Amino acid sequence: MTGTHEQTIRELLRPTHDDEGWLERVRRLDPDSAIPLLARVLTAEDSSVGDRRAAMLILGLLRDRRTIVPLRQALDAPDHAVRGSALLALGALGPLDELMFAQVMDALGDDHDFVRESAARALGSLGRRDALPDLAQAAQSDAAENVREAARQAIEAIEGRP
Repeated sequence: MTGTHEQTIRELLRPTHDDEGWLERVRRLDPDSAIPLLARVLTAEDSSVGDRRAAMLILGLLRDRRTIVPLRQALDAPDHAVRGSALLALGALGPLDELMFAQVMDALGDDHDFVRESAARALGSLGRRDALPDLAQAAQSDAAENVREAARQAIEAIEGRP
């Protein structure tokens, strides 16, 4: 890991109005260098919630299976934004093992609606039919409209409807 990699990661964690340029820079990252640096952002006590959310977004966009460990750890974070962002990143990774899938399913029962919404979106991205009963329950009876809508969209995605 060089200072150049660390500087690049620090720059990517900052908010930007150049989404296309930011995304291109993420695509050019070397996962071997970036993943340990991003994992350190997730666990550092002095990292802001915004930095942690950005790090999880980048980890999800890297679509590298090695990111599962730091994302799994982020599911236990006290901050709802961190938990929700981790779920979205896990959904972007594709197939998960049974334990990780169960943790995403469990997040449908989180106290915070952003986490439940993120869990529904992740389940829709994962596309597993065994999520349908829990998503149907969320679509019908969750207290938050954003969660109900995300669950409906996930069901449609899994069932293959537009």
